[in-house]
Amino acid sequence: MYIRVEGQTIRYRISREEAEILIDGQELTQTTQFSEDYSLTYNIKITEEASCFSAESHNKLFLLVNRQKLISEIEGRPSKQGIEIPTADKSNHLLVNLEINLKNKSL
Repeated sequence: MYIRVEGQTIRYRISREEAEILIDGQELTQTTQFSEDYSLTYNIKITEEASCFSAESHNKLFLLVNRQKLISEIEGRPSKQGIEIPTADKSNHLLVNLEINLKNKSL
């Protein structure tokens, strides 16, 4: 999983293999350790509900991806656009995208 943060945009990029892991019901987690006392954890989970992005506590970011949207993205033509994920806080002007690298099985 690659994560790119630029301004008010967070872009997650996962491989086909990681997308299949999500579809199978497992989650993807990546942690960046900034110091002994502070880390930032990114988590992607599958949901049957609408896709959503949220921050819980001061150091955990959660991306919930609708299973059917993810399957459609894998089965469709490769797209740079990916899946746009709304934020839980509607007043937030953050743009969150999930892209799937369909060309390669793993990143």
